[in-house]
Amino acid sequence: DLSSNNFEGHLPQCLNHLTHLKVLDIFNNQLSGNFPSTLTNFTSLEYLDLSSINFQGTFSINSLANHSKLEVLLLSSGSNMLQVKTESWHPTSQLKVLKLSDCQLHVIPSFLLQQDHLKFLDLSHNKLVGNFPICGKMDDGLRSSTSLEGLDISGNIPNWIGNISTLRVLLMSKNYLEANIPVQLNHLKSLELIDIFENSLSSKLITLDLRDNKFFGRIPYQINELSNLHVLLLRGNSLQGHIPNELCQLAKLRIMDLSNNIFSGSIPSCLGNVSFWRE
Repeated sequence: DLSSNNFEGHLPQCLNHLTHLKVLDIFNNQLSGNFPSTLTNFTSLEYLDLSSINFQGTFSINSLANHSKLEVLLLSSGSNMLQVKTESWHPTSQLKVLKLSDCQLHVIPSFLLQQDHLKFLDLSHNKLVGNFPICGKMDDGLRSSTSLEGLDISGNIPNWIGNISTLRVLLMSKNYLEANIPVQLNHLKSLELIDIFENSLSSKLITLDLRDNKFFGRIPYQINELSNLHVLLLRGNSLQGHIPNELCQLAKLRIMDLSNNIFSGSIPSCLGNVSFWRE
């Protein structure tokens, strides 16, 4: 584990001799240059984290074809100068965690058809084109998944999302959501975290009803960006902390229910001064 240091230059060739290495984590360093060919020899790897590194050029993921024990693969470009090629990769391993973020993929990798044990998949920030998914078999495989717990589909929203009953983490930032949050989210009974950052909800959303779920944490101060909100229902969750003053800036709000949570502190005095409650 050499993660989160300030190592520079290239991955040293002497690592070729570590043929029994099971875990290699060089996340968040200043390494640069072409993708290290030395990784081809690490066929005992089970965990490989190469994310947030400034590798450049083109890397064919097929060089990991003999890594039959690999379960976790984390790869992202810190400089957006790396292009990962996946077309010819037919992994002999069953991955549990896969991150290919900022890798200029452009298309969804076809090898995902054979990955039945995935629990977390991140394909964000790849400028994917076409429908999601682009292959019907992959669609069937993911929609019936019984193990997937985390899914980052930033930039894409499949209509079968509500069928993955095991999903605990859903990241769907930077989409084009407008008036409605997808109704399929009602079926995600295991959901613990949802991220809808950088959408267009603030322009058109009128009703936000999240009653009787298991949401926890604080009400985000960005709530004031939902400028057209008329109804805000957060009853029956585990929200905590202070009630934000930003709620007073929702000029069109008429109904708000924050009951049955675990808020602390004082009720914002500004709520008693806003005129729209009395209209």
